[in-house]
Amino acid sequence: MCVNDRIYIKNPYLDYLMFSHWKELRGFFEEIPSWVNTSRNDQQEAKFLLTEMVSDIFDIKFTVSFGYRLEVVEKIKSKLGYSIIEKTIKADIMRLYNETQKKLKHDFKTNSLLLYRGLNSPELLHFYENPTQLKTNTLSSFTTDVNFYGHLEVQVSIEVPIENVLFYENLCPLRELINGGFGRTLGLYVEREVIVFNKNEYFNIKEVTHTNMDS
Repeated sequence: MCVNDRIYIKNPYLDYLMFSHWKELRGFFEEIPSWVNTSRNDQQEAKFLLTEMVSDIFDIKFTVSFGYRLEVVEKIKSKLGYSIIEKTIKADIMRLYNETQKKLKHDFKTNSLLLYRGLNSPELLHFYENPTQLKTNTLSSFTTDVNFYGHLEVQVSIEVPIENVLFYENLCPLRELINGGFGRTLGLYVEREVIVFNKNEYFNIKEVTHTNMDS
């Protein structure tokens, strides 16, 4: 990925929720793991907060199937200054979305992108009832790499409307911008990750691209 193709976060609070780079903000956010660093399904507070904000920005239904600690979420949201911080995060999300949209429409000159997703447990349950539709959270991760989810039970391909792409794989953290963009993480590009919001709860599945019943 060329340096000139990268889009950088500018808000440190959004940077923490996405990438956990700001150790100074761990206390404010009760040391919750970030979007990219979450390993436990019951501690996805950063995903909850980001999903809530995106739902509000785009006026779409708020849906999550993952676990989170509500008491931790409420503690963060009750802190002095959170409402102002939330507004600044939303402003940077919208800036990044607009930059992403402009670049994708210029580069691909199409209305949709072919993306891939390995199904989690709630998605698998719905898939086996109706293998033509993918039911996702309001905000979900996809990838541009057809081989990325090969270790999971089912991987599918989806033609996602470009307007539903919140962040593309060229999203990079603020720390990288400060340090000149060299020798640091490539942000979402590490896993060729694309973050997509779902306005209607469902996407039509184009193809089942991989199955692994031993997973």
